[in-house]
This record gives sequence, C-alpha cells and structure tokens, in this order.
Amino acid sequence: MSKQRKNHLTIYLIRKEFDRFDDVVDRERSNISYRSLSPYSKLYYRISEGRAPRWVEGFFEGALDAREWVTSTISAALILSVQIDPDTTRLFALTFGYGWTLLSPETIERRFGLKCVLNTVRPDSLRQIRKTLVSGNARKSSEQMPRKSTVSEFSLDYEQDLLESITAVGEKGAPLEGQLTGSDALSISAAVSLGGISDFLVDIFNLYQLDTYKESFSWIDHISSVKDERLINRLEATAIESINSRNQMVWFAIPVVVDWDKVAGFSYTRKGKVFDDVLVQDVLNSLSGDLTDFNQLKRKRVYAIGAQDEDVIDSWPLSRCLYGELQIDGGQYCVTDGNWYRVDSDYSEVIRRDYESTAVADLKFPDYEAGCGGEGAYNEKLAKVSDDYLLMDKRLIVFGGGQSKFELCDVLSSDGKLIHIKRYGGSSVMSHLFNQGLVSMDLIKSEPRFLDKVNEIIKKEDPTGRFFVDQKMAKEVVFGIVTTDDRTLPNIPFFSKIAFHHVKRRLKSMGVKVSIGAIHEGR
Repeated sequence: MSKQRKNHLTIYLIRKEFDRFDDVVDRERSNISYRSLSPYSKLYYRISEGRAPRWVEGFFEGALDAREWVTSTISAALILSVQIDPDTTRLFALTFGYGWTLLSPETIERRFGLKCVLNTVRPDSLRQIRKTLVSGNARKSSEQMPRKSTVSEFSLDYEQDLLESITAVGEKGAPLEGQLTGSDALSISAAVSLGGISDFLVDIFNLYQLDTYKESFSWIDHISSVKDERLINRLEATAIESINSRNQMVWFAIPVVVDWDKVAGFSYTRKGKVFDDVLVQDVLNSLSGDLTDFNQLKRKRVYAIGAQDEDVIDSWPLSRCLYGELQIDGGQYCVTDGNWYRVDSDYSEVIRRDYESTAVADLKFPDYEAGCGGEGAYNEKLAKVSDDYLLMDKRLIVFGGGQSKFELCDVLSSDGKLIHIKRYGGSSVMSHLFNQGLVSMDLIKSEPRFLDKVNEIIKKEDPTGRFFVDQKMAKEVVFGIVTTDDRTLPNIPFFSKIAFHHVKRRLKSMGVKVSIGAIHEGR
C-alpha cells in the first residue's frame, strides 16, 4: 500500500458562541460562492477575475502580450462541524490559498495554533518567533534561527513581548510531527484528507485543551486573551469613551509590519485623502457621525495605498488597528491588533509592587509652568537651579554604525546623576524615556570611545572638569516625569511600568541606582 500523501493544512478553531457556518464568513467580502459537501461541512470560495499584472503593460510597454500573462487566484475556506464528544460540537475552518481573507476575524479562537504547537514540541525545537512589544508602541518583529533553538536564544522579553506566532519542529511520534507554525491558526503538513479530517480535528482539539505548555512556556500566560463576551463588550465601551475623550491610553496603528517603500500612505476610503499614519483625530473625522458604538470601528476600514500605482494593496477594520490599555474592576487589560488581553493578576501585582518600591529622586525639581516653551525650555530652567547641574539636552553624540546619534541625558549633575526629563504621555512616550536612560548608561559602562566623545562635548560646555563622566562617576539615572498628578511617584500606565521594570532591572545589574521624580505641572 502506498504511503498517503501529506497535505498542507491551515486550521482555525471557531469560537464556541458561533455555531452557524454562514456566521464564520466575512459578509463584507463580495462574490463569495459556496457548496455544501455534507450536512457537516460547507466550502466557501471566491475566484478572482483573471487579469495580467500591472507591470506587464506599465513597464514592458507592449513588448509582452498581456493575454499570455493573465492569472487568477482562488480563495477557499472549508467550514466543518465536528463532534468532539457527546456534549461538545465545535466549528473549524480550513483555509486554502487566500481563504483566510474570507473569515470574519471576530469568530476566530485567538492563539489556538500557538497553544497547540507549544503543547507538543520540545523547548529546544524552536525555529522562528513573531512578537509584539506591548509595553511600548506595539512594535512587531520577527526572528528566525538557522537551527532548532531554545526560546532563550531569541531576543524575547517575557515581560514586555506578546508572543504572536511560533514555528518549531515536532519530533517523530509526537502528537504533531514535522515543521509546525502556531498563531491563531495551526499550520501543519499531515497525511490526512477530507475523509479523515473530522477525527484528525478531534485529536487537535484535545491537544489544544492540554496544559503541557506550562512546563516550559508558562510565561505566555502573563498576558492572555479575553474570551468572555460580556467583558469584551465592557472593554469596547470603555475604549469608545477613551477615544472620544482623546485619552492617550488608546491609539490607532497599522496592525502588520509593512514595507514602507511600497506604501504611499493610508486612507479611510478607497479613493480618499491619503494620510501618513492612522491617528485618532483623523479616524474620528472620517466617520459620518459621532463614535458611539464599537461596531463602527469593526465596519470602518483603513486602506493601505500603494506607492507605485496608488491602488489599495491591503486593508484592515479600524477595530484591528486599535491599541492601548484599560483598567476595569482592578484588572489590567491591553488591546493589540484589535484583540483584548488580560494581564495575569499575580504578574500585575509583581509589576505594581516593583514600581511602588522605586526610590523617589532626592532632587528639587522646579514646577513645569504652562506656556514655558516645552521640555527644552524646562531643561534649561532646571540646569540653572544649581551650579552643580550641566545642560546636556540636544548635545548629540555621534557614535556607532550609520552615524547613530545619542543623547547622554537632559541634565547632568556633578555627583554622577544622569537626569532624563519627559512630559507624561502614553506607553510609547514613557517607554522611550526609560529606554533613553538605559541606552546611554549601557554605552557609558561598555564603550570607552563613547565616554571619550561625551567628555569632549562636556569640556566645551564646562572646561573645569567637574562634570567629566567615567564608569564609576555615573552612578544614578533619574527619570523626571512632568505630570498634573500630585503624587510623589507619578501614576504611569501599567504597561509603562512593565517597561520601567525591565529598564530598572538592567540598570541595577550595572550597579546603577534608579529613581523617579514627579515634576508638577503648574495650572
């Protein structure tokens, strides 16, 4: 008997509250046909109209016969109802070609594939990860290893990075074998076809239900997806209130890594005005009325406009472009890529306690007066408070590859304090502040040539030598945060506290003291 051929499968688990085939398909997509294969399965598909790529005529100017280059694409999604046990029936979606574009995003069980993979692979079998930095500006990145590796060999920060996707190798004899990719979907090559797919999906679902991953990957539960529909509704309502009040805790951003050389910008209609970015005020202006319902963000799309031919090259619902953080009933939540996540309560408490244990800077900060001229003017004001302060704001040090420029700090004290000042903002603003302090101190401790350049600049500002920096002299990083909060330790967003927790730990490992000072904004 010949060995059964393997098929590449992309599998989605549908959330249990969706039990009708038609609910799983994105109804905004046009020209979708369907075919019932059995009482328990239905195939949805769309065949695009054949046409030649634009470059055939645009570049070759008639040298090629466009009729010979006509191509079309097929998108297909097979929706199956599977009896897991006598009391449980679940829908699955198998997508082929561009079939994933036919699915309604809100019906998909998030991180299904990720959990399946982590439940079956060895900790040293990882090949690629994709992650999102949730404590900053939702930066997405991907890393790939040339051989099977442990998670510690990737630059994954368990506290700040949300693991979005993982590719690993399942051993022979494991529940899943060969190269596996898990994200929301499970991508696998398996010797299974239509006749045996239901039994195979039962095994996959049972694998998904296990907690084996906690032995080696328990940290992924620091941040977990929110699945309770009532809670999601409350979070969405709170997000609408925050957007309308221009609360900096929520913002919009493109949800995927884009090739900026190929993107001219973004528009809220297919042929409308093109913007450089997706901003709250532009989103609100694009709506036909007031923003009162989260479903408005689900229906409204933002379009990526190509730089070459000004055609739409991608689009996303605005709900998927929403990022930020909210607090409800003492719980901490974040939204990234349009999905809601809750922070584990124990982890949340660790971060909170660590922040509250931070030393308060023993400096006398003058108030930040309204209309003072911004952070630059305030830094000049602070530097004049004492003869022991030297203004370093905008004194850029050119160092490293590509003529990178670094700022030592905003104000330097003669007793070794590097003071960094930032007006309070959302998570990305605070994370930028904390990372500035970490980067400059790391360069001081590890790069003698950087110190030489620093002292050249200091000598021009003050030739007495009182402010010269060396590895022993640089002993404290002070973060001054301009805030209307009356607290001694400013109340910053939770995910900013995560970023600070990371920076504080790194600086302390260098033997550097870390403190925060509240700079009260005058009214």
